[in-house]
Amino acid sequence: MGQESQIVGFPGTNPYSRTHVNPERAGLLLDAGCNITDISPSARKLIGYGPAAPIDPCFFAHIHSRNLVLVMRDLASMACNGKRRARWMVRMRNADEQWVWMRVTARKMDQIRPTGFGFAVELAHLDA
Repeated sequence: MGQESQIVGFPGTNPYSRTHVNPERAGLLLDAGCNITDISPSARKLIGYGPAAPIDPCFFAHIHSRNLVLVMRDLASMACNGKRRARWMVRMRNADEQWVWMRVTARKMDQIRPTGFGFAVELAHLDA
């Protein structure tokens, strides 16, 4: 396994893993439109959602408006300009509608079906 595949626990050669996150890591997958296509149980727990609780599929809905421009700019740069990775300290909305500081790392993942690419995102509380 290469270092790049470790960001959300993806084995680099398993095509199944490019559509699902490792359940032991606090990670999620975004499609090219930044919609959440998969979220690990640990990521759900980290932001306060139960296993069956509905979660807004738009990644940007979980980011505080003061952090949103930076996140959108970096993801657009990853989509269009060849940037491979971005890291942020942002406020994210949890299930209780409270804002919590998170460390977020995103990596562009090529060859994700059906859009051709997407983003693997890992979350951690800022104090972790």
